[in-house]
Amino acid sequence: MKILKIEKYKGSTLRLELEDGREHFISSETASAMNLLSGTDIPESALEDLLLADKKRKARERALYLLDGRDYSYVELYEKLECSYGGEVAYQVVDELSEKGLINDRRYAEEIARRLYDSKGYGFYRVREELRGRGIPEAVISETLEKYSDQTEIKNRILKAIRSRYPGYLSGEKAEPEDRHKLKAALGRLGFCFSDIDSALRDIDSGELGCDEEEE
Repeated sequence: MKILKIEKYKGSTLRLELEDGREHFISSETASAMNLLSGTDIPESALEDLLLADKKRKARERALYLLDGRDYSYVELYEKLECSYGGEVAYQVVDELSEKGLINDRRYAEEIARRLYDSKGYGFYRVREELRGRGIPEAVISETLEKYSDQTEIKNRILKAIRSRYPGYLSGEKAEPEDRHKLKAALGRLGFCFSDIDSALRDIDSGELGCDEEEE
């Protein structure tokens, strides 16, 4: 197959016109690396390899651009690339970046968990679902969340959530059953399990959990 013409299209993209009327758009980097010129004869198999290499180059550039803005999980980045470049290319690029340490699900999970626990005030179950939604493997999720399983710390987080969002409960007045039910439901939506909520509220009501201490 002969290349009739190679000409600039947009930016660093070139338009490649073949003798059978087909045209392809490739990066100038790919054309330079393959020494492509107008009039060059190229076998069909070599053309397919060239187009695949160019697609992979573009996918890699896109991935690096995305990673420059924030971290992604393996699955998140794969899905971002797959819709534009296909599954085979997306897999190759994401696998390559993972091997180089540019994608690290464990590091990403720890970063997300810390932010959701400390800044958002979420409980275990809400954080777990957030990590699952980002495509983090279950084994990595379990390992990441293990450090947040201390019961005393969980109660303190529940107390912090009440102070921050529902301070009226700590006013010293006896809460109505309906208000207590609404509070428990709200804490459940934050991701705390109801057994931990009940235990924390009992400790708050009895004075065992520092209701009247200044929040750090």
